[in-house]
Amino acid sequence: MTPQNTVAIVYDFDQTLSPSYMQEDVIFPAFGINAESFWRRCVELVREHGYDNELAYMKVMLDTFGMDRPTNAQLRKLGSKLNFYKGLPEMFEQFRNNLLTEDAQTLGYGALAPVIKERESKHDQPPVQWKIELRAPAKDSQR
Repeated sequence: MTPQNTVAIVYDFDQTLSPSYMQEDVIFPAFGINAESFWRRCVELVREHGYDNELAYMKVMLDTFGMDRPTNAQLRKLGSKLNFYKGLPEMFEQFRNNLLTEDAQTLGYGALAPVIKERESKHDQPPVQWKIELRAPAKDSQR
């Protein structure tokens, strides 16, 4: 059997890596979204239409942006404003440097990875290679 050298880290950002919600910290203010109205609509979809919480959130996010969805470049720029728990994102670097072999790579997966990716890009060798970004329409290579 061939030895493996890839470690995947899968987690949610909100209240896992940060004490707050990414949307309320950086996305809502940047795009003028009213947090109270946004979350109220999510609750309506769950209670009145039987949506799962996460699917309600995603639907309201897509409905809110409509055709004017943020690009990966815009999301990466917002990443510098994220509020992490103390010790993050340095923990990823310690993980890579102290627990993994030299040839190992760490893959991070998250729905809004471009936002987090900006914080990591300040390193010469980012501790986590983020693998999920928003898909671009065929004509728009900026997303």
